[in-house]
Amino acid sequence: MAQLAAYTASKWALQGLTKAADLDLAADNIRVLSLHPAPVRTPMTGHLDLTAQTAGYPIPGAGESDELARMLLFMVADATFSKGSEFIADGGWVL
Repeated sequence: MAQLAAYTASKWALQGLTKAADLDLAADNIRVLSLHPAPVRTPMTGHLDLTAQTAGYPIPGAGESDELARMLLFMVADATFSKGSEFIADGGWVL
């Protein structure tokens, strides 16, 4: 993303860390997954108007914390054949 080099680098670092940690911990039968959300409505962001920022998303609007909680539950309980994977919950923003 333009003008956000540090933020972008940190996101890529998390993807690499997810994969490296998963490989390092595979022998102990530990899976490492990461969740990458777009803006989410929380008590911390409740005062922000995210309408304009998310208007161009295929699913416009900020995510809800319960949506992320359900994604995390899926990752832990149901995605048992996934290893070193990134799960994206962003309303289609990266599309």
